[in-house]
Amino acid sequence: MKSIRERLSKPTSYEPRKVEIKSTKEVDLIIEHWESIGFKKVQESTIARKTTVSYIKKLKKGTLYNKCPFFSEYHNKKFTGQEIIMAIDNFALATFDSDYKPLDKTYLKKLPFYQFIFSPYATRNKSLFLDYYEDPPEFLIQDGNVKLTECLWQLYRKEILGGSEVVFSSKTRDKFILASKNLREFFDKNKGKVRIGYAVNAYSMTRWLFESIVRETKREKIVPGYFCSNETFSRRLPQYLYLEGILK
Repeated sequence: MKSIRERLSKPTSYEPRKVEIKSTKEVDLIIEHWESIGFKKVQESTIARKTTVSYIKKLKKGTLYNKCPFFSEYHNKKFTGQEIIMAIDNFALATFDSDYKPLDKTYLKKLPFYQFIFSPYATRNKSLFLDYYEDPPEFLIQDGNVKLTECLWQLYRKEILGGSEVVFSSKTRDKFILASKNLREFFDKNKGKVRIGYAVNAYSMTRWLFESIVRETKREKIVPGYFCSNETFSRRLPQYLYLEGILK
């Protein structure tokens, strides 16, 4: 009788489980399009490929979302090959182009094709395919006032969050970028009205903006949206500057 050591040392060859997949030429072309862009490859003879092929076929038949009550508007909706490719191309812009949201694209680049189409167990978005079928990706707001934006969020972090180190979401980031853009434009338009003796720089502009919000809002209720709102730039800020004698 062979010892355990001998039995364990004996080389064993394992073959990966092969899955029978009945595809079509059009489905294969859609998968090739997905892969050609740079997304995660759909390996041959795998459960992932079988699921992907099945989902694409169901998209074309109009049956994929029929058992999902939250996708009721897509019950019996038959997607054409071109519509599927359009959604993939929209998703590709969001994933690989830095001019489009989201800012952090790590998750998107790793997403398998079948999960892009439908992820029934996802806690949040169960079908990115439908998102990008309905709408093209949103442009990521470019920061043309980096120093000013930095001053704004550092002031917010210090005065509102007690100096806590936090990671802002892309939506919060966009609000500070928009706030710095609005702030720069406001003082460019009103620079002739600033009284002599007041230095207009990144620190003073952000401080005045903050104080104009604090003047009528309790600190614990201040959120990033206040810094970029129309109400702040059409009333709060100019009113504060006028009452403080900063604007003549």
